[in-house]
Amino acid sequence: MYRRGFLGVSIVSFFGGCLLFSSEGGGHIRIKNETETPHTVEVTLVQQSSEETVLNESYSVDGDSQLEIEDAFNGGVFDATVSLDDGTTETFELGVGRCPGTYFTITVEPGGLSLEGGAGCD
Repeated sequence: MYRRGFLGVSIVSFFGGCLLFSSEGGGHIRIKNETETPHTVEVTLVQQSSEETVLNESYSVDGDSQLEIEDAFNGGVFDATVSLDDGTTETFELGVGRCPGTYFTITVEPGGLSLEGGAGCD
């Protein structure tokens, strides 16, 4: 009797934790500046299903450096808009599964911006 109760509590706890974890943040933004000039990068993420803006922030990145923002977004599909301080703007559809290791990589290059999404799941 006690074994079944323990097993039931363990299963509920396990699945409850997975569902809770997948609904929280876990997507990371990586901003790489491959130029010698410091830049301000504005990032806006709007979740398509709810049309909610989940992120609207500006980040300063020194020349030839990179910045990581952890737990910036959760699962779903997002319309991403990225703008540089020189007026360059790019858009990207960022599809995120339930993988907590998803990266949205923004690369500032001499010729403009490069946007890329990828999962870090095993």
